[in-house]
Amino acid sequence: MVKLLKYKTLSVVLTTALFFPIMVFLSGCNEKMGTSTSGIIEIKNFQKSECLNKTPNAPVSNDDNSFDAEITFMSQNSLLHIDLNNIRLSCCMEKIDYEVSTKEENIIINLIITPPNMSCNCDCPYNLNFDIANLAFGSYVVKIQVDGQQLYDDISLIYDSNTNQTNPLIMN
Repeated sequence: MVKLLKYKTLSVVLTTALFFPIMVFLSGCNEKMGTSTSGIIEIKNFQKSECLNKTPNAPVSNDDNSFDAEITFMSQNSLLHIDLNNIRLSCCMEKIDYEVSTKEENIIINLIITPPNMSCNCDCPYNLNFDIANLAFGSYVVKIQVDGQQLYDDISLIYDSNTNQTNPLIMN
């Protein structure tokens, strides 16, 4: 009986010793694309220009592409630097917050607008720039959202140490 107990204990120890490294390895393979070993991706160094249009009273229209919005991606010191130029946002917002997340091969950048305490029905072009930290190199689809709604077409991005890419932002 004692011998049988020793074999069972030895069997449990060996099984644990063999399968634990395999389980650790497999759990690492399930890590979602877009994160790195140094942490969750995050936005850093966020900057917003003032309204670029001297008369920001035009009515909102998704058919008007006169703003010529574009997005530029650049690798800089292990960060993905992003410039959003001429992006259309509310002309009378009080505040803008932001969040970034990944889901599979998608990078989702959500701009959260705090509206004023009054009715506002106009857009204004702004320039936004920021860095994304802790993003692993790879192929992504970038989605730009405003208040959780995707307003622009998807943008394909191959992120590596040489990334320098500019794309037009086309309204949905």
